[in-house]
Amino acid sequence: MIQFSGALKLPSTRYEALGAPAEASFAKFWNSARNHCYDVIDSPGIGNDASLRPNQILTVSLPFTPLTPSQQKFIVDICNAELLTPFGLRSLGPHESGYIAHYRGAPRERDAAYHQGTVWGWLLGPFALAHFRVYQDKAAALRLSNRSHKPFQSTVWVHSPKSTTPNRHILPAAVSPKPGPSPNSFVPGSFFPEPRIGAK
Repeated sequence: MIQFSGALKLPSTRYEALGAPAEASFAKFWNSARNHCYDVIDSPGIGNDASLRPNQILTVSLPFTPLTPSQQKFIVDICNAELLTPFGLRSLGPHESGYIAHYRGAPRERDAAYHQGTVWGWLLGPFALAHFRVYQDKAAALRLSNRSHKPFQSTVWVHSPKSTTPNRHILPAAVSPKPGPSPNSFVPGSFFPEPRIGAK
């Protein structure tokens, strides 16, 4: 809103006053023991949830961030090491309690796995932007944003267009499904627009 006010040539004092305490409050989300953000803080009966999830990559990819440069790098590096797959980011780190490696079974089983490890393809865009912000490597960021395309040539997809199982099953071309998307297949490129890395 500060930037928007400036573009409209309007006073931004009110938004600056609101922004300062908001930024200071966000500092409570930083988990210095694990060098990434808590997923939830001050939850009744739980307190702070230190589970590694991909939500925090948005705090690095968006134009304005309350995180320091070193915190941004920690987040990109741990998401790269623990959450990144060729098809997107896992919704929960594989070493976290409650991680479910396969999205399958009856509706109740699938619903239980939805945010417990299932891979979300649309997060490749924000991850590529976050990586570029930290490393300023345009070629690497573009490779990240495009990395999901090739493996579809020999992959069986049985889940929704938005997500896939974190431990996928690759089959030889001879036993791959027939060309063309089925009602439940994953269509590369359909889940997020091409990120404008390095664009002014």
